[in-house]
Amino acid sequence: MNMPSFLSSLSSTPYALVFAGQATPWREGLDEVAHDPEIAALLGRVLAASDDLLSPVRRELATQSVASLPFSLPAAAGEPAVARRVNGPDEAALSVPGIVLSQLGALMDLSRAGVDFASHPPVAFEGHSQGVLGVEVARAWIDGDEARAASAVEDALRAAGYGEDSRLEILRDGDAVCARTRLGLATRIAVAGHLDTVPIADNVPGRREQRDGRDTVWGRGSVDMKGGVAAALAFACRIGGMVRAGEPPTADATWIFYDHEEVASHLNGLGRVQRNHPRWLEADLAVLGEPTGAHIEGGCNGTLRVIARFEGEASHSARAWRGDNAIHKTAPVIARVAAFGNPVVAVDGLDFRESLSVVRISGGIADNVVPDAASMTVNYRFAPSKSAEQALGFVRGLFEGSGARLEVDDLCDGARPGADSPAASRLIDAARAVAARDGGEVRVRAKVGWTDVARFSAAGVPALNFGPGDPLLAHTRDEHVAADEVVRCSDTLMAMLTGKGL
Repeated sequence: MNMPSFLSSLSSTPYALVFAGQATPWREGLDEVAHDPEIAALLGRVLAASDDLLSPVRRELATQSVASLPFSLPAAAGEPAVARRVNGPDEAALSVPGIVLSQLGALMDLSRAGVDFASHPPVAFEGHSQGVLGVEVARAWIDGDEARAASAVEDALRAAGYGEDSRLEILRDGDAVCARTRLGLATRIAVAGHLDTVPIADNVPGRREQRDGRDTVWGRGSVDMKGGVAAALAFACRIGGMVRAGEPPTADATWIFYDHEEVASHLNGLGRVQRNHPRWLEADLAVLGEPTGAHIEGGCNGTLRVIARFEGEASHSARAWRGDNAIHKTAPVIARVAAFGNPVVAVDGLDFRESLSVVRISGGIADNVVPDAASMTVNYRFAPSKSAEQALGFVRGLFEGSGARLEVDDLCDGARPGADSPAASRLIDAARAVAARDGGEVRVRAKVGWTDVARFSAAGVPALNFGPGDPLLAHTRDEHVAADEVVRCSDTLMAMLTGKGL
């Protein structure tokens, strides 16, 4: 890793000080080494240096923690310490001291390299598994500030008249920007897109280039989903010009450009808008600019992930009858899952294919020991005609009689596409007309993955995915989108609301 670029990233991107680990007897280990005068002195110097280093942010770090710390963190000078309770000798947080020392050592090295932790403090959290750590570290690196992008969008909208004309409203919640026409028309179409991207991978700054004779935009986020945002923003600005010129569209429109889609669900800017301003989402149809190659993908499947834990009794494998094999208990469930197949469910005129899979299984102690525990992870992608509760009830039924303890690891409703609604028909007809103009065609199909259309569906708004770019290129190093595809999507949205752009 290039150290200067890494250090520079810490000034703009949150990063993590990890208080976590497995249930290792660190306390006993620390007690043992503390009796070695040299090691004790070294630990004392590390802790003293860290005390100076983290003094500006120690209370923030302590209060961010979500589990237990087996020691107290000093507060700022003159304030009481921030302490955490340990829940017993087997508490996983007992491994914290050792991990904290290694983290502090790394921070001290960064401090000597020029990082100012008072200005750019780390994010602190705790977890009891490497999986939790991995997720949280990734979240810390991906999570960022979309304020500059949101402000650029807002500036473009204001230049098109939003906020200056009573018929053109502009609103903002943090780094989410909402623009609306207020014409009192019978139909309203919502168009949405997220402003953030996944982390860069040597693919910035973006550039224009020729690929196979087509003008192409290359770089991080060009597909997911700055291309869709550009199409929506151009559409919004054109509508603003028409309204000011006395040429109103045939339907009202709402545009929502939001932050934090590529991170944990609870940080999602559209989710925040839904909680804080539910009326912003009101519409007869929502169009999400996720990359679809300028085809139309309706709704999305719901997703459910369940972790099942099976208990048995260990024994020597030579005397297997004296034990109870936990892995063997998974076999009937695996057979039921395998027999499910991939049924097709028609919803609002589109065919959604369901899938049910055992995606992870683990267990075993040693090659000559009957396992006393096993775990299985099952993922169910269910058609949006099912509710999340119905999907969960179905999966629970697969485990009847198995004795497994179930933990719901993830559960999200799908989204009905409403592809047979009048508003959706307007979009489909416009997309086909614009594609025919350019010598192409448009396919209408069900969305395979989960997207934020589910948030509109939860608000009672049917939703479709429609945006430029090949979704298979999203998140790749070679992310790129054809400029004419961005134009085609913007023209389609214009044609849907005005009949123009054909």
